[in-house]
Amino acid sequence: MIGLYLLFLAMLWLLISIVLAVVVSRWVSTGSRRTVVAIFLVAVLVVLPFVDQVVGAIQFKKICADNDGIEAKSDRAKGRTVYRIYIPPNEIAGTWLPVYETQWRFADAESGEILLSYRTFEAGPGFIRVAPLMFNPHCTPIRQQSPQELIKRFGMTLGERPSVLPQEAK
Repeated sequence: MIGLYLLFLAMLWLLISIVLAVVVSRWVSTGSRRTVVAIFLVAVLVVLPFVDQVVGAIQFKKICADNDGIEAKSDRAKGRTVYRIYIPPNEIAGTWLPVYETQWRFADAESGEILLSYRTFEAGPGFIRVAPLMFNPHCTPIRQQSPQELIKRFGMTLGERPSVLPQEAK
């Protein structure tokens, strides 16, 4: 049903693009020039709602490539119990599509020292108000692993956040 709705919207937009192109091209005086202008306008108008997707995809891939790392203190991590420090997602400014960064930090339950951290990114909807259609809107440096698998890979155990944090105990 959603597919039919999207097909209807695409056809409606194509029809609107053609009508607008014909109306605007009538301002051009000659017949051959009028046809060229109409074809050009249809092409521009049809892709116009997706420009933010194209630019957003380029920006998103650069953000992901620039932040594709895991910071781990593997020399101190083995055998430790860690807990996740929750940091709310943050919207990155200056992008065509909304891009949200989530920081994943895991601290040692005894000392409070950050032993493992990485960032994930998610792109939000653009002009046409649906999730990005032209690229995968999620990126993470841990690929297909879960945070629990990553913690296990570094020899740590995921535990609960202590009721009294190490900094508060002193």
